[in-house]
Amino acid sequence: MKIRNGFVSNSSSSSFIIGLANVKDKPGDFTFDFDDHNLPYGLTSKYLRGDKYELTLESFTGNYVSIEAEEGDNILYLDGVGPDDDSDFAYCDSNGDFSGYDYDIELEEFDDDDIAKFKHIQEFNGDATYGAGRDGWII
Repeated sequence: MKIRNGFVSNSSSSSFIIGLANVKDKPGDFTFDFDDHNLPYGLTSKYLRGDKYELTLESFTGNYVSIEAEEGDNILYLDGVGPDDDSDFAYCDSNGDFSGYDYDIELEEFDDDDIAKFKHIQEFNGDATYGAGRDGWII
C-alpha cells in the first residue's frame, strides 16, 4: 500500500480579462450616475473629491483595474472569463507548497469580442489587464 504525506489539492485555474475606460463624449456600456448607483456586478465606486469618484473592478484572482469618473461619464466595461481548458491538477505538500501551475496565457486566447473591447479600452487610455489564476481548491 502506498502512503502519501501531505494532501492533494484539485485546483481549477481560470483566465480573466477586465477593463474600464472613461470615454466621456461617446456612448459606453453604461453612464455612471452616483445617485442611481446601478453599477455592473463586481464594480465598486469610492468618492474621491469634488465630483470625482474612483471606479474599481476586481477579478476573482485579486487583480484589479480602476479609473476616475464623474456623474454622467460614459464608461466602457469589460469583465470576462477566458477559455476553461487551462485547469490544473496540483499537489500541495504539508508545508503548503504548490507545484505544476502554468498561468501563461495570451490575449488571443480570449473571445474576439472581448479582445476588441480590450483594445478599444486601451485606445481611450483606460485600464485593462488579463491573465490567469487559481479560483479555489478542493481538498
